[in-house]
Amino acid sequence: MIKTIGCSSEPKEIEALYQQAIYELPRLYGATLFDIEEEPQITELSNDSIRVIGPYEVFTPIYNKIGYNKIDESLLKDLVISRLTHAGSKLKLSEYLADSGKKETTVYSIYRFLDRFNKEYKKPLNNLMIFTWY
Repeated sequence: MIKTIGCSSEPKEIEALYQQAIYELPRLYGATLFDIEEEPQITELSNDSIRVIGPYEVFTPIYNKIGYNKIDESLLKDLVISRLTHAGSKLKLSEYLADSGKKETTVYSIYRFLDRFNKEYKKPLNNLMIFTWY
């Protein structure tokens, strides 16, 4: 057993708990290769069905104009945009990326990227920023 949804002896409540359990399954295990994704009916839509893409649409042109796109690291873009829209810790960043549907990223991989960024990209990025604005 991984998670208890509830218990009841009433048939209607049992059916409601069963539906809740079916709803929770992908959250617990994640989708598999063989799952058929069904399009939700309008009556089944909820806030969990909505994915926000706005920050990437707004900030990507600015990100590109500054010249950050010359560094081919998708995590850099995620770090920059999430820092602007959802400033917080590295743990919050990994949660934000997972919740927004971008990618599953651990806190440790963020720290490893920041170490590599400091060694490889910090000076070139500073030079890009200086020459972009003058």
